[in-house]
Amino acid sequence: MNGEAGGSAQVLRAAVIEGGAGLAGAFNAARDQEYGEVISGCDGAVGYIRHLTTAGCFRSADLAGQDAELARLSARYEATRALDVPGAARAEQARSALAACRAVLDDFARSVDQAATASPAEPRSRRSASRLSGWVVFARDVRIGGIVTDDTLDRRNNYLLYMLTALVAAMAVASALP
Repeated sequence: MNGEAGGSAQVLRAAVIEGGAGLAGAFNAARDQEYGEVISGCDGAVGYIRHLTTAGCFRSADLAGQDAELARLSARYEATRALDVPGAARAEQARSALAACRAVLDDFARSVDQAATASPAEPRSRRSASRLSGWVVFARDVRIGGIVTDDTLDRRNNYLLYMLTALVAAMAVASALP
């Protein structure tokens, strides 16, 4: 390939004739509102995690839900940041809120891991269990100790590994059925 792929391009130049300060102000106000939504979401997630911690409720389902919420808020922050050329005032506050939320979630993940390794698996009700030709398979019965780490990405990967292991165990049970 010689470096030419073909196609066409248009090059434009634009200049603000009047009202440039108002335009930048309106753009920053819109980004600040979006950052405010991220900050509010982080505050809500931190409050909920602290509530769970105070109540001593350390369930992996809550961890997965809050981890998904943090991922959603992080994606929202990154999308807003990509549009934030002039530099909205609340950008740093949103970044700090995400970092604080991530730290609280990491602490909660350690508590969930400690609770899971400290107590035996509790049977779930038939309503929440998967039924397989008369066999009841509980994902909680398939345990992998010490898989939750401090790193958020590792935690997501370990959760997927946990779920994959549960699926493989369910498939093994299903294949053993007549």
